[in-house]
Amino acid sequence: MKRVIVGAAMAALIFSSANAGGRDRQEVYEKCDQMGDVAMAVMTARQAGVPIEESLKSAPDSAFGAIVQEMVMWAYQVPDLHSDKMKRDVSEVFRMRVTKDCVKDLLGERD
Repeated sequence: MKRVIVGAAMAALIFSSANAGGRDRQEVYEKCDQMGDVAMAVMTARQAGVPIEESLKSAPDSAFGAIVQEMVMWAYQVPDLHSDKMKRDVSEVFRMRVTKDCVKDLLGERD
């Protein structure tokens, strides 16, 4: 359910002025890659020990900020890992998952 809400919010935010049938795949990939970069920054902060309150406050006051706050909530469900390699790996996996889900949601390619 969370992913559907965030997917819909991302679609509305990214393509608010675009025709749904006229989406350019490259534009979707670029926008979703940007969302993935934000997700990685969120998880990296989480793994660095930044308190959840601070991460939530850092989100912009906009529709995009609501999406970032949702990512923060998901990221903080992951335990604080101990090794640097594990922290890097979980941040990269989180980035890839958000990017992949974003592309699937925006292009209507659900599993």
